[in-house]
Amino acid sequence: MAERTNRWGFWARIDDRTSAMDAVRMSGLPVFLIGLTLMISGAVILMDPVGASGNGWSLLALSVPFVALGLALRGGAAALAPLASAVFIVMVAIEAWLAPSWGLLVRLLIGLVAISGLRGWWWLRKHPA
Repeated sequence: MAERTNRWGFWARIDDRTSAMDAVRMSGLPVFLIGLTLMISGAVILMDPVGASGNGWSLLALSVPFVALGLALRGGAAALAPLASAVFIVMVAIEAWLAPSWGLLVRLLIGLVAISGLRGWWWLRKHPA
């Protein structure tokens, strides 16, 4: 195989098992970051003595599955890649509905990472070990 470079990493070339697993592992990053953002938002809400309510606890509770799914994908659980892509699509749709002008480019770039993970999962499914 010829030496190749992937300068940006958003759209991975998938042509063997290693590159497919790398794409799947990378797809865990957007889900992990969504969970981390929810966790930080919940902690900030809970630290405010005036605005402390159940919203902070619900954000913290919602963040746990996202962080766990992201870490599982980073650990190599390739079977979870379709779930991560579905979760990412739902979160992007919610964010686009709530704040339509914020970070379109960021959403598109992270979407490429999530789709690359789905492509890696598909390659692994078509070429079992």
